[in-house]
Amino acid sequence: MTTKRILASLTLLVLSVIGFYLWHFKGHPISPNPSDWGPFGDFFGGILNPIIAGAGLLLLLRTITQNEKALIQAKEMIEQGNTVIKQNAEELKSTREEVKQAREAQQQLANIESINLKVKNTHTRQKHYEEIISVKSEEINALLNMNVICGASEKKTSFSKYLRNYEPITLDMAKNEVNALYVIMQAIHKSIELCIQISNVDLLNGNPLKEDLININKSKHGIFLIDICDLAETLNFYHPTKNMNGRATEFDDNYKKLVHVFCNTIIKHKIRPYFDHKESITKSFEFT
Repeated sequence: MTTKRILASLTLLVLSVIGFYLWHFKGHPISPNPSDWGPFGDFFGGILNPIIAGAGLLLLLRTITQNEKALIQAKEMIEQGNTVIKQNAEELKSTREEVKQAREAQQQLANIESINLKVKNTHTRQKHYEEIISVKSEEINALLNMNVICGASEKKTSFSKYLRNYEPITLDMAKNEVNALYVIMQAIHKSIELCIQISNVDLLNGNPLKEDLININKSKHGIFLIDICDLAETLNFYHPTKNMNGRATEFDDNYKKLVHVFCNTIIKHKIRPYFDHKESITKSFEFT
């Protein structure tokens, strides 16, 4: 029974008692004697007090029941709240774990990218290193392949053919072959640059195989460079005192200095153990 129904029933009972009293004593006038009002109060008190007390008890029981339900609901809500908090805590823990895993994965990707970048940079430097050596070598060969001197058959030939075949060649100043000396000087300049670039560690910075790459190129180009050095020293015995218009001494000094620098460069960069490798000059070279 709801509170409204209890109050309505209580009101109906009170009105019924009052109505019954008025109906039963409707022919009697109101007494002016105060002593007559005592029984009147006792009548209503004796009837209505138990009714009101019962209604109060019902309301109290109703309140207690509602409070118990409220307590139960509050307990359920607290339990649900605890469950939600526990779920949130588990989700937060899971989220933190996912964030941690994502961070670790991102760090791993960053490490991989860093390694790939280092490998790419190393590969690029190595490629640049090899290209420089290749270009320098091609430039030297281009100079040595120029037909600027006379061969044994009096036909124009090159220093390169002399280095390959030991073919006797002649520097004939009467035929203005002083240009041949300028050509070999340019080849020596570029050979010095090639020696330096072969040993250029900066071009292979970060490459774990840099020492091997340098040694491979020293071995690959070493004999070629030493042969050029032998040829340069052979030409060093030539003193172009004729047909040089007074520039012979200056030219000769410059050439000797250049050959000296070339030999020291080969030794300094350990292209090959120069003095251990150097053989006696057996190639035929004539000057007229």
